[in-house]
Amino acid sequence: MNAKYTLTQRILCHRTKFCILNSAFFILLSLQASAQHQELNDRNEGDTVVINKKSYIIHKCQKGETVFSIAAKYHVSVNDLDNANKDIINNLKKNTVLLIPVSKKKEEVKKDEPKMILPKDIIYKIVLLIPFNENKNYTADSTLANGNFLNGTLERETTASLEFYEGVLTAVDFLKMKGFKARLSVIDVFDSASVTKVKLKTEVKDADIIITNLGQNLAVLLSNYAATDKPVIISCGINTSASLKGNSNSFFTSPASLLQCQQMGEYYKKESSKKDKFISITTSLPKEMERANAFNNAVANDNELTINKVKLDSATQPLKLKVSQFLSKGNNNIIFVPTTDEAFASNVISYLKTMSAEFEFTLVGLPTWQYFQSVNPEDLQLLHTTIFSAVDISYESSSVVAFRKSFRDKYFTEPSENAFVGYDAMLFFGEELLSHGINFSKHLIDKDFKGLSTSFRFVKEQGSNGFENNYISVLRFEDYALKKINR
Repeated sequence: MNAKYTLTQRILCHRTKFCILNSAFFILLSLQASAQHQELNDRNEGDTVVINKKSYIIHKCQKGETVFSIAAKYHVSVNDLDNANKDIINNLKKNTVLLIPVSKKKEEVKKDEPKMILPKDIIYKIVLLIPFNENKNYTADSTLANGNFLNGTLERETTASLEFYEGVLTAVDFLKMKGFKARLSVIDVFDSASVTKVKLKTEVKDADIIITNLGQNLAVLLSNYAATDKPVIISCGINTSASLKGNSNSFFTSPASLLQCQQMGEYYKKESSKKDKFISITTSLPKEMERANAFNNAVANDNELTINKVKLDSATQPLKLKVSQFLSKGNNNIIFVPTTDEAFASNVISYLKTMSAEFEFTLVGLPTWQYFQSVNPEDLQLLHTTIFSAVDISYESSSVVAFRKSFRDKYFTEPSENAFVGYDAMLFFGEELLSHGINFSKHLIDKDFKGLSTSFRFVKEQGSNGFENNYISVLRFEDYALKKINR
């Protein structure tokens, strides 16, 4: 059945299950829905209506309007717009009637804290430091007017950076409709020399915010900003929090790898029972040991839970003698295998499969497992395998559908994961600037933001360090696909 059927349609589809005595009720319900729809069509744009004790503004769509432009016009989120108009949001036409939810939320202002009033004409100076690698993609050619020739195939990092940049620009367009003003400077940084040089530029020195997707090796070169609160640094790269320690006004949108392992341990600590058995299986590789320790320590915070550690001398060492002694019949055996080695993971999976008739398993792996080619998906389902990820895009979501359409219309291509990451980061921090100004950091704690590719739940790191997003998506292999199982 189509998941977007209305309540009335669902009921009518099952009318044969009910006795004839109830038929009148369903017909009446259908007539009421039809009458309500006609009543909304008869209303004028801008009218306020109350439905089920909730207030809505009537909006009649005009040619060329999109979900994003309508949401921006009324200062509501795309998700709120979708929830109020479930059956029609993805098929907007001229004169389509939409219900715009009226928010009743008001910011609470502490008596001892004066309300911040943001000038309408404030313009934020934002610098984007992005590794486009122009030097690798152009070849010198004196016969051309600009002296450069673009190579046929762009570098992989260049493509990723370009997609990230386009996602940022898409968010800026949306924010502009809400009144956001900014002066963007885009600078190509591709090696240590270019990063060092760019810090001397006036626009970088005077910036309010720096947004970058630099990796950890180059992000560390921005650490000299640690002594000041300006500019704010928003890092969308992977594992960059350690590179910018000491900067209290830095923000990391992607949780570091070890933090993700820790959060997975926290998840299973909450979801497991006291009788469940935890086992971590690693080789002697230092990175595997670090990941296992992060997971194990999170679980061990609960004094009633213990975790058994299995360390193999090599990836090919037999598992039976090492693992079987810890397995428990009648209880769930939660097995964490923090390896990126497909052969080793396959070896563990094969062993656990032979034991699955006798024992119950939940196998926990790393994000890279979703790309394994030699592992049978049926085995992953049999072992109730879960992985975690910093990015998870629900392509059925109406918000994602609307973003993809807007992106395709502007750039004539599908948005990649990098585009979603850039969009989410710019949209979140842009809205924080609109609401709270440049000192938005004190409003972030305990605040959740649901983006298109992730959610943001920032926590303040210890000491004088910045804020790191600690949200992960927990994904289970089901029906030959990954299904999100956490909120």
